[in-house]
Amino acid sequence: MCYIWKRSGFEMMSFEKIKQFIDTLAEFTENKVAINFIGGEPLLRKDIFDLIAAASKYGLRTSLCTNGYLLDYAMAKRLCESGLNGLAISLDSLDEQTHDAMRGKKGSYRKIMQAMEYLSCFISKEFEVNIQTIISQQNLTGLVELAKWVQGSAVFCGIYYMAVVQPLDAQDADNWRIKEPYRALWPQEPKEVNAVIDELIRLRSSEIHSKIGNSVSQFKAFKSYFEEPDRFLKRISCNVGAYALNVDYAGDCSPCFNLGIIGNICKDNIKDMWHSDKALQLRQKMKQCSKNCNFLINCYKAETSDESELMV
Repeated sequence: MCYIWKRSGFEMMSFEKIKQFIDTLAEFTENKVAINFIGGEPLLRKDIFDLIAAASKYGLRTSLCTNGYLLDYAMAKRLCESGLNGLAISLDSLDEQTHDAMRGKKGSYRKIMQAMEYLSCFISKEFEVNIQTIISQQNLTGLVELAKWVQGSAVFCGIYYMAVVQPLDAQDADNWRIKEPYRALWPQEPKEVNAVIDELIRLRSSEIHSKIGNSVSQFKAFKSYFEEPDRFLKRISCNVGAYALNVDYAGDCSPCFNLGIIGNICKDNIKDMWHSDKALQLRQKMKQCSKNCNFLINCYKAETSDESELMV
């Protein structure tokens, strides 16, 4: 689902540069910012615990998304002690072969099952663990079973479903759904995917304390997306630029990398970037953008929401 690992010439930012950015970010937002550490695989960074701790000391809410492959007892303990608030683990199926095939790494499923035991020692109100699951053709028949499993789990606080979208660095992006090797990811029968999503909606609505994190309206958007992906459009103009900022491995910053960058944290101040003419122009482009941006289908932001909190 992601081919970013094929890129060459990566030069990762130093700890000092990221730490300096976190310090200035906290000051600029008056500690009202949520930081999500994602990858690739963020646990490959040896200093990830120190980066989380640097953000946590300001009271910033921190979360991290991982495939779980490196999560042993010592790492689970360090994540908890770092002040991390939320941990999301990618689990696509309770069938070992299906999950490993989707993740492209044999043994991934067993690693997650082992990680569950380690994490159970550290679960608290301050440290929540959730599951993230991609809806695809390969795991479609097991999605409901997975929701019920999470519902009965004492380790996981919830499960969030995401629709499969164009893989990062995929070739022939416009036709990826019908091209190899990506074709196997796309659900082939709309009736089948609709039936599964309808059952997830029923569970979401019927459980008194449902652990399914998606809203019913988002599930309905999933149905529209899978039925007519080329015509799917978010009903309102893109509001991501008002509250979110993406920072890549090299320090480039943008609310939407498809439309350009507004600066680089290694040489620009976040306050200056956020209020710059370049940023204002890019946000205006985002509001007017009519591109069928399938990345919005998985946006956590509600269509009507408070935009007072910045997310990075």
